[in-house]
Amino acid sequence: MKKRLLVGIILSEMHHQFFKNASKKLQEELLSMDVDVCVFTTTALSDMPEAYRKGDTAIYDLINPEMFDGFLVYPGSFQMPDEQNRFLLKLRDEFKKPVYCLERPKYDFPTVTFKEEEGITMLVEHLCKVHHA
Repeated sequence: MKKRLLVGIILSEMHHQFFKNASKKLQEELLSMDVDVCVFTTTALSDMPEAYRKGDTAIYDLINPEMFDGFLVYPGSFQMPDEQNRFLLKLRDEFKKPVYCLERPKYDFPTVTFKEEEGITMLVEHLCKVHHA
């Protein structure tokens, strides 16, 4: 049995309508291509107490990048850039599989801008066909 590919989506503010819609469309496209999806999101804002921010961003410490075939990242959604950028730097320096930023460039990762549905479809097709993620 062939192993299913696994792609991680990293964003903040999943409660925001744009990110909710974009994440839903990404998941639909990936699942239709027989690719599993894990979404990692935070809800804390930068003006919240440090202890709350640290607890909320601890999710990044739970991610084992080697279990994934690629990541899609929304850096423009990040509300706690110090904690979230630490994880992105780890991906940049240690992860040797595809990482794409959506809408805003970050750390020399390839960046895709799009109109919600058409762009997401193009990105997912490229990620799966070209990079086998």
